Amino acid sequence: MTLPLLCVCAVLLGLCLAQSADHSAYRCDVCDLWMEQRSGALGGLYNAVFLISMAFFMAIEAFQRFFAPEEIEQPNLVLIVSTIGLLFNFIARTLP
Repeated sequence: MTLPLLCVCAVLLGLCLAQSADHSAYRCDVCDLWMEQRSGALGGLYNAVFLISMAFFMAIEAFQRFFAPEEIEQPNLVLIVSTIGLLFNFIARTLP
């Protein structure tokens, strides 16, 4: 249950880091272009590795639940967390 929420938080953290790296290049007078490109590539690598690992663990959990389903004890909590995740996805999509 917390795994998708952690994935969404990691994506938002990556977006915030990418935005701050992008805006920091405009704040300084003398910017090193090589370092700016390298930080963008490093942020992309971080996002890719983290999202691939999260997708792998989510797939494993999905297969386990497919063969041994668990009863949902608090369906309202699942609905609230899903709604928050959906809102975060809409917010992340509207960011430039």
